Amino acid sequence: MLAAVVDGEPVPPVFARFSASTGLSVSNVRTIFYRGRDERTKHNANSLLSATEDQALLYATQAISYANSLTRSHLGDLVRSLWTKKVGTTWARAWVARHGDNL
Repeated sequence: MLAAVVDGEPVPPVFARFSASTGLSVSNVRTIFYRGRDERTKHNANSLLSATEDQALLYATQAISYANSLTRSHLGDLVRSLWTKKVGTTWARAWVARHGDNL
């Protein structure tokens, strides 16, 4: 759908075709389209790290936690040093909660 709009096709016919092929209402398709446009630039706890980075961080924290206790601020420093992405303690708490069984 996005590719058709980027190619210059008018938006209403694209929405109508997508609606007909999926069974969603045109209103729902419009909402999905406009909410999804900014997802590439939005940074939140779910999309801050890629799946590969998330797995690498899990391995790194497992290795570090054998020798030292790892705090939320240490976790944020580790992410910043590996990928130059700034994360806060709230993000770190959510990440630890999500991976708690593997730490």
